[in-house]
Amino acid sequence: MHGDVDREIDRAADNFLRAPAEVLDLGGNKLSALKRQRDHLLDELHVVECAGKPRDIGRDVDALVGNLWRLGEEIAKADPARKREVFRQMVDRIELRFDHIKQGKKTACPLRSGVFYLRTGEGTIFGSVSRGDWI
Repeated sequence: MHGDVDREIDRAADNFLRAPAEVLDLGGNKLSALKRQRDHLLDELHVVECAGKPRDIGRDVDALVGNLWRLGEEIAKADPARKREVFRQMVDRIELRFDHIKQGKKTACPLRSGVFYLRTGEGTIFGSVSRGDWI
């Protein structure tokens, strides 16, 4: 299929060179459309070829963790106003649950668990944390 489109582009280019000057713009548009079609087919072929290859999930996770680590470092250095704006755009909501422990006249309220909801291009995703995650 890829070869057929390439041959059609070559034929169109040869015909374009022999065309009278008054129709060159029409031929140029058609040739551009054929090239776009070829590029689209090559993109689809690449997607199909990649889908058939096994993925190294461990490598993907390591890369993701590295990116998140660098993001954390950059956020730590950022201006507080910029941090607030980034989190406002990324975080849909956060739900926290606290324990209430009486300690004499005071009540301590240590964090028991929570759920955070992040906005993505495809919708909202969530994650959860519990006290054991950070103690």
